[in-house]
Amino acid sequence: MHITEASEFATWFWPTFVVNDDLVFLEFVNWNRVYDLNIFHDRTGIESQLNHIHILDAFDHDATNDDEPYWDASHPHFKLACGVGRAFASSWAHKLSLDYPDRRFRVYYTRDDNPIVRFHQIHEGEPPWLDRENSSWATDEDAVLIVDVSGHQRRVG
Repeated sequence: MHITEASEFATWFWPTFVVNDDLVFLEFVNWNRVYDLNIFHDRTGIESQLNHIHILDAFDHDATNDDEPYWDASHPHFKLACGVGRAFASSWAHKLSLDYPDRRFRVYYTRDDNPIVRFHQIHEGEPPWLDRENSSWATDEDAVLIVDVSGHQRRVG
């Protein structure tokens, strides 16, 4: 890996966050585009939609299928993407706890379809993007990682 690639990867692994209108965003996503609460319904929806990355879309790999499902979950590259996704989720949770000790967040890793990492703040009166108790597919420990972040405290569930 060239040092310029390593530097870019480091910014994904240990990202810079920005605050806009009391919402927290990954600096490297298109967070400053116009967002409308009528489209997203709530602040949790805005943050969880804009603050996510599809691991297989971000890196070169050979786990692609031509038809649905578009990823070969048995391919070694898919399995590597799952490990990268879990590592991203853990590092984002830690960085959020350091950068915003007075805010609460929920960070997710989801495996199925394409490993995805996303986060949002816990907004009073709004449901989380995903909750294990209310989702049948979120009970698979290998498929979903949910990290609750409260200041310098983390709870993995």
